[in-house]
Amino acid sequence: MPWLAVPFADSDTRERLHDHFGSFTEYYPALLVIYDDAAIGRVVNEEGRRAVAKYGVNGYPFTVKRYYELEAAAKKEQSLRSLLVSPSRDYLISNDGSKVAVSDLEGKIVAFYFWFNIPDKDGGPDKLTRVLAEIYRKLKEAGELRGSAGAIR
Repeated sequence: MPWLAVPFADSDTRERLHDHFGSFTEYYPALLVIYDDAAIGRVVNEEGRRAVAKYGVNGYPFTVKRYYELEAAAKKEQSLRSLLVSPSRDYLISNDGSKVAVSDLEGKIVAFYFWFNIPDKDGGPDKLTRVLAEIYRKLKEAGELRGSAGAIR
């Protein structure tokens, strides 16, 4: 490893770090970014791993402030095209199976619903899925949706 490490046999230091920072077992591997501010050891980013994984060396000095500066810059350049088009595809699939060009969605309201199939306690779709389905039905009845993709006018 090219970085410094606490020797594994130094259980006193490991225990002191655990007492100071808590357990990160659910977040392993964890990366805390610490600035030695007057020998206090102030944590400047508890999620350094995310900053490093997403921005690499550009994330330096890996502070929360730097992370959000990079996030804001990335969002300025963001568009439906940058999010949804890949070298092999420039369309989405509608609920009837037809292809909808991403360019047809530009200038429209688009919602992304990230979902996985875990039924609620009664065995049906989760509550948010039911609420979204009802909103979709009402908007369609009111004539606010057009096309098979359900694009909002």
